[in-house]
Amino acid sequence: MRPQVGLGFPAGERERAAEILYDSLAGVYRPVFGARPKAVRAIAKHLRGDRTITARLEGRVVGVCGISYGKGRFLDLGLWDLFRDFSLAAFRVMLVGSVFEERAAPGELVVESLAVVPELRGQGIGGLLLEAAGAWAKREGLSRVRLYVAFDNQRALRFYLRHHFVVRRFQPLPFPWSRLVGLAGAYELVREL
Repeated sequence: MRPQVGLGFPAGERERAAEILYDSLAGVYRPVFGARPKAVRAIAKHLRGDRTITARLEGRVVGVCGISYGKGRFLDLGLWDLFRDFSLAAFRVMLVGSVFEERAAPGELVVESLAVVPELRGQGIGGLLLEAAGAWAKREGLSRVRLYVAFDNQRALRFYLRHHFVVRRFQPLPFPWSRLVGLAGAYELVREL
């Protein structure tokens, strides 16, 4: 069965979308957002349906793609939200967010996160989500899609290269922050539309 792909999430699936994101991207999300229960609640609370593309099978979310363009991001987290929901861990969130500039430049869409449930990986759902993001960018008059891939995530890097992205540069995370969040850096990839 082919999943339905579209913007937003069905009723009652917002927290499931947050769980999929957290579980699939735990290597990046855990050091930034902290322990799973609190992080999933906070992520779900701040997910924007107008910036979240989901893949659904029988009404259940099985894949999530968080996008940003213009001034809107898929996680609507202001400074007050960071400190209220994450206390002192907010500094980790701000640090990683400031090093990897995920704000969309004029004319581009940024894929901030892409995740598929483990039991359905390798079945084309990630590609469908990525294509939906590209189609959305074209409808909005944007000409490029940009994203970051963690240095040690070679499987994801190969996936994006297969989908016509090219590596623009490697952006290291400087010491001591690299040790603090456990991330050496990330590849910046772009795809012209």
